[in-house]
Amino acid sequence: MNKLTALVLLLILHTNIQADPVIQKFSAKDVAEDLDYLYKTLKISTYNLFAFTSKSTYDGEYRQLKQKLAARKDSLGKLEAYNLLQRFAALARLGHLSLQGGTPDVYEAYKAGGGTLFPFGIRIDNNRLFIRHNYTNAPNVKEGDEILAINGKPALYCLKELYAVVAGESNYFKSTIIDMNSFSKKYWEVFGSFPAYRLLIKSPDSKVSKRITVMPVLCTEFDKVNKGINEVLQFDRAYRVIDEQTAYFRPGIFLNMEGQSTSDHKTFEKGEFIHFLDSVFADIRHRKLKNVVIDLRGNPGGDDSFSDPMIAYFANKPFWFCSRFSVRTSALTKAFWKGVNDSTLKDIKEAILSHNDGEVFDTPIPSFPPRTDSFRFTGNAYLLVNRYSYSNAAVTPALVQDYGFGKVVGEPTADCPTLYAAEHDFKLPHTQFICSYPKAYMVRPNGNTESKGVQPDYPVAVKPGTEDNVLEYVLGLISIAGHHR
Repeated sequence: MNKLTALVLLLILHTNIQADPVIQKFSAKDVAEDLDYLYKTLKISTYNLFAFTSKSTYDGEYRQLKQKLAARKDSLGKLEAYNLLQRFAALARLGHLSLQGGTPDVYEAYKAGGGTLFPFGIRIDNNRLFIRHNYTNAPNVKEGDEILAINGKPALYCLKELYAVVAGESNYFKSTIIDMNSFSKKYWEVFGSFPAYRLLIKSPDSKVSKRITVMPVLCTEFDKVNKGINEVLQFDRAYRVIDEQTAYFRPGIFLNMEGQSTSDHKTFEKGEFIHFLDSVFADIRHRKLKNVVIDLRGNPGGDDSFSDPMIAYFANKPFWFCSRFSVRTSALTKAFWKGVNDSTLKDIKEAILSHNDGEVFDTPIPSFPPRTDSFRFTGNAYLLVNRYSYSNAAVTPALVQDYGFGKVVGEPTADCPTLYAAEHDFKLPHTQFICSYPKAYMVRPNGNTESKGVQPDYPVAVKPGTEDNVLEYVLGLISIAGHHR
């Protein structure tokens, strides 16, 4: 880098390039009306909007935003409007309360216009930034290096700003969402883009930090090499036999993959899923396998009407997916349930429709019986989890732990088995952003009301760069157990 280039970089690094291209604009009045609709609807439809954030805090933020919007004479770009409304929704600190639809087309327009991004894949651990992938040709940066500051701002400051626009009960949970959607894109959404990035970094084997300057990467190039969500989440189902003793399967999302959203009734049709399970456990029985490894890592969750039938194959007694399930009904929730025709959900449907809007009530929790036919599996079940085991993929291993149906192996989950969940969604009138909200509160089977992730029976830290050290650990457990039989 010559001296002139270095001087130019120093001068322009302090001015960011705005991220929001002119793709769609909203008047401040329209955004203010969407804010009104959002807050009013969340208060009457969410089970408890103020579970983790006081009403006075929410009201104060609402008043401030209204004043800011009233003072605006110009319009807001789509990304700016999304960040404003999502930041307000995220105040609830509920993982199942969030806005969608604010950034995809804005990002595509930005990319088409030659937009650039922060040039590293990042993994967030304990509120610290670690390089997972290097998309530059910088030779003095390697996987595992920690980023201490970006453009003069401490890493913790950057994370605090990102956390403010991400829904979730904890920073650990929010970190996984940022990991999943790409730190680089989330950084762009919040801070905009820069012509270069000044970094303070430190190697894991060194106590000395160093300063470097790196150029951004084109969005087109970033998207070619960055897998993003596909690197973290596993929606699809898979099955294979590992050896003469052990089978492995990944149930995938606990929903019908052909459904469009949680407001689409097809999403909850489970015929395809049950057929998959039958084929898995029929083969396990045919081969007389003694162990089954069920992989819930990177599982986005879903509904217990899918996971309960799965657990029934290896359960040895009736079980409940939670010890308490409480619902708040509303006009929005009723509108969805009027179209539900699943006979197994008849009781909860009647309860939701028969209560007045705004009423909170506990629903009876029917027990789910274990299989008693030829499909029943009586061997050892091991469930693999990680920080990306969300929603029902955190509830399921908690149930297995609490009833002693199997062992849980891997990382602690970021999502919690005691949580506000069972979400539906609605659309904001002007921006058309879709907001999901949790209508229910559920407590894990053992009655623990802590907002805490599942702690594995066998904690195993993920080793980046290894083929699959968690699966190897489980196979080692199985081998040791086999030697002691």
